[in-house]
Amino acid sequence: SIRKAGNKVRITAQLIKAKDGYHQWSNTYDRDLTDIFAVQDEIAGAIVREMSAALPALARALGAMQPVARADIGAYEAFLLARERMTQIGTQAAYEEAVALLDDAIARDPHYAPALAWRSYAAAMLSDVLGSVGDTPMAEALPVIRDYAERAIAEDPESPEAVFALGNYYGQLALSEDMQYLDKAIATLRQAVALRPSFPQAQNDLAFFVGYTGEKAEAIAILEDVLVNDPGLRDANVSYINNLARTGRFEDAEAALGRWARVRPGTPDLEIMRAYLLASQGRLADAWRQTTAIHDTGAVPAGLLATMRHIIRSRLGDGQWLLANAKTPREQAVGALLAGDTRRALELVDSDPLARQTAGEALGSYIPVHYAGGDARAVVAYYATEMGTPASFVAAVQYCQCNAVPLLLALREAGHADFRPLLDAWKGEIEAQREFYSGSFSWRSDRADIAALEGDFGTAKKLYGAAMDAGWRTPDFVARDLRAFLPQDPDFDALLSRMRDLVDTERRSLGMPPL
Repeated sequence: SIRKAGNKVRITAQLIKAKDGYHQWSNTYDRDLTDIFAVQDEIAGAIVREMSAALPALARALGAMQPVARADIGAYEAFLLARERMTQIGTQAAYEEAVALLDDAIARDPHYAPALAWRSYAAAMLSDVLGSVGDTPMAEALPVIRDYAERAIAEDPESPEAVFALGNYYGQLALSEDMQYLDKAIATLRQAVALRPSFPQAQNDLAFFVGYTGEKAEAIAILEDVLVNDPGLRDANVSYINNLARTGRFEDAEAALGRWARVRPGTPDLEIMRAYLLASQGRLADAWRQTTAIHDTGAVPAGLLATMRHIIRSRLGDGQWLLANAKTPREQAVGALLAGDTRRALELVDSDPLARQTAGEALGSYIPVHYAGGDARAVVAYYATEMGTPASFVAAVQYCQCNAVPLLLALREAGHADFRPLLDAWKGEIEAQREFYSGSFSWRSDRADIAALEGDFGTAKKLYGAAMDAGWRTPDFVARDLRAFLPQDPDFDALLSRMRDLVDTERRSLGMPPL
């Protein structure tokens, strides 16, 4: 128990034997707040000594115990407040507030490694890279992320926070420049967790990057462990619910959302995740109405809300809305395609350097736009210069979690030798996810495309139908040019008609004309 009066603090520590409730040890510490770090050392040492008889490993560790990092008490308080804003609220405004607090902490104590480390993390989360909540271009953010991470490491190479910041920096390099940094990011984050096994944000980020390697089971297990120890952690809740929805486990996702709501009622992301669950089940009109209600309150993270609204309008086939409202030229290019203006789509995607900065980004925008725009040659050229191997292709698919059909079709039309190896690699990646994702519409639709490209049209028909049953809604399937590999067949015609009807049902509910 901790009681505070002015600059005085009274801490009572008790050690209770959980098996029988026996009171083994207690002590009370009256100190000035300026001695708070010394009290931490004193209590930790006392508990270790009391437990050493029962746990010999602790007795051996006692001699190696290091004092906790000292800091100005004002810097420490600012650091704690900033960390709470980031981990429990997680909006762009919360991160901006945290930056001000951390800058104050660093001004008070320029050598305080935890504040330097979390300042690096805040810069990453305020960037425009995948998974962040801000809009600072990554090219501007990356030097700041690196600088604070390196300063934290220089102050204390053994600080879990400093190692965490360094791992996050490598992760940002992987997301924005080169996925070859992914392994380094994962290894460094594992080191941070080894230094502090109960480090929820580091564990969350580890799960995030592990997910990109295809190790979905480990990623989900890490997130479950995180939420046992910190059930209010914003990023872990978003990632966990997203993973459950992507597996088709909607009841579990709803239950997880309910637990989060009980722990952190009023958290802005709750309503967005409700919209996400509706959209994931094909209820696009309901999801859109939910996002409209959120948008009108102005109380949610603008970036995440914009992404959700972009996803819904894309699945509704509303190209004009995307052209008018999408944030980036590469996103607007998708709108131009849906609106039937292929020339404008090509102009937009080519004007956006991020559309082809990494293979993962290109697979989600540059490649499908160029293929649909009739420029398969550019797709093949990009593959040759920026991917070139099945392994790089799989890494790109894992990054963007998007459909690879446009690239494969471009390679097949060019008679490229890598068409079949890439198809096999994609099939292997999808099959590796069967245990967790076979209930989701994305897994079923991707697996259907693979079966059709292999000529197994019976399997393809079953899986396309199952994907629609699971909530798959997309105007892309209706576009015959993107599914030209499907034969003229009454069954496929019926599937195309069914998809059109499903999307049109959602459009009519919003007062939109049919496709």
